[in-house]
Amino acid sequence: MKNYHFKISNFAWIVSIGLLLMVFLGASISVAEMPKKLKIATILATGPDEPWDGALLEALKIVKAEKPYGLEINDPVYSEGVWGDSAEAVAKLYAKKGFDIVWLHSTYSDQVKKLMNKYPKTLFVVVGSGNQGLGKNQYWVYMRGHEPAYIQGIVSGMMTKSNILGAVASFPADDVYDAINSFIMGAESVNTNVKRKVSFIESWYDPPKAKETANAQFSAGRQYFNDFSSL
Repeated sequence: MKNYHFKISNFAWIVSIGLLLMVFLGASISVAEMPKKLKIATILATGPDEPWDGALLEALKIVKAEKPYGLEINDPVYSEGVWGDSAEAVAKLYAKKGFDIVWLHSTYSDQVKKLMNKYPKTLFVVVGSGNQGLGKNQYWVYMRGHEPAYIQGIVSGMMTKSNILGAVASFPADDVYDAINSFIMGAESVNTNVKRKVSFIESWYDPPKAKETANAQFSAGRQYFNDFSSL
């Protein structure tokens, strides 16, 4: 199941990168010739071992190999585990080094707001909930997972014998709640007797803690659960 999820995530990020390139190239065509090379740097909230971050890096490798629009794209360049002032400093360094796109792979619009006017030729990308739409040279990717979560809920609601479903999640963020609520709503659409238990591990990536929390839910009678914590 995890490999399947990883492939779906790869596809979603490839689509997102493709749309981003269309925006970038559209802006380039309006002011100059079609670029032949593209430099992308990424800032990761956790690191390549975490599926959310790892899927993006894999997608960038796939897009590089495909050479969309004939572009030569650099091998993935990234910094991991940086937030706040540190993330701002790293993003500024990438912009000063001439990277065309600086992809900040989480909630970083506060940092981008301080940099975007100083580096108007750099396209800054932020991802997920908690960001602010700034326009200009910021591009906001909002990955929605509520529809597949709803289907997972339907399946779980039909298969459960205990009528107890659980969810293990990272943080109580808006996009995380979207998926959790859809999972429960899907289950309730086919089974009105479903009871729920949601646990947050307060970390974007902590497999031991996520596993411990999941096992605790199973011990308490949860027969099916959905993982929103990169377990």
